[in-house]
Formats: sequence, C-alpha cells, structure tokens
Amino acid sequence: MERLDITQELRDEHDLILEWVDLIETLARLSRGSFAESPLAIHFPVIDEFLGLYSDQFHHAKEEDVLFGVLERAITHCGPIPVMLHEHAIGRALRTRMVEAFAARDLESLVRASREYCGLLTQHIAKENHVLYPMAEQSVPDEERRQIREAYAAAALHHDARALRERFERERDTLRAKLG
Repeated sequence: MERLDITQELRDEHDLILEWVDLIETLARLSRGSFAESPLAIHFPVIDEFLGLYSDQFHHAKEEDVLFGVLERAITHCGPIPVMLHEHAIGRALRTRMVEAFAARDLESLVRASREYCGLLTQHIAKENHVLYPMAEQSVPDEERRQIREAYAAAALHHDARALRERFERERDTLRAKLG
C-alpha cells in the first residue's frame, strides 16, 4: 500500500508563496524616489494581506499546529522544529517591520525589511522542501498520516482555501501584468 503523502500540499503552497516573494523582490528593486510613487508602497496593502492571510494564518498555521507537533515526536535524531519555529517568528517580526515602515511612509525601511523577509523566506522554504519535508515523509508513521491530512482538510475548510488561493493567484497575475 502506498503511503499517504503529508507534504505535497504544503509544497504546493510554497510554490505560490515563492511566486509572491519574487514579486516583492521585483517591486523592492523598482522602488526608488518618492514613497507615493514606489511600486512596493503602492502594492503593499495586497502584499501584506497575502503574507498575513495566506502565508501566515493559513500555511504556517498548518505547519505549526499540525505537522510540527507530529514531527517533534517522530524525528528523534535531531531538532529541526525549533529552528523552523524560530524562523517563522523572525518572518513575523520582519513583516511587522514592513507594516511599520509602510505606516511611517519610510520607503528605505520598507524596501530593506521586504528584502530581508524575502531572503529569509526563500532559504526557509528551501530547508523545508529539501530537508524537513523529506524527513517527515520518512519518519511519520502511517497511523498519523491520515490525521494530518484530516487536519489539513479542516484548515482548508476553515479558511476556504480554494477561494483564498484563487484570489491571491488573481492578485499575483494582476501584479505581474502591471510589471510587464
């Protein structure tokens, strides 16, 4: 019997998050001069909404509330979960710096915090996709896999995951079109 996959859904979410990271990096690179004319500042409200709703409340919550707890019990030979949680906390702090810079109309700080956030998220996702998730697929017992998938399904229902993803895919496409 084939094992029930417990990380592909999270990897698929990472793909959309990384597409947004690329957009944020592009907007940061194009942001010079006045705050009011800065592409990053102009589009920051939707960026912040994506980071808060999709990346943090939906995706990170599934990792933290579902997968990481199981992995702490299943992976006994090393401790990757505290590192991942710490990086989530750093990401939240960087997002707070982004929001504060936006509120203060401080373009330089907004660009700097955005770039730091993107750098952190890029390396963090690489660790999860290439180290943590393969460990999860090898280590989590079959009896817990179904529970994990059920918890993911409950989170998807709670957040209306399909509508959430479709909305942010449309927003991504709109931003890409504006950037040419």
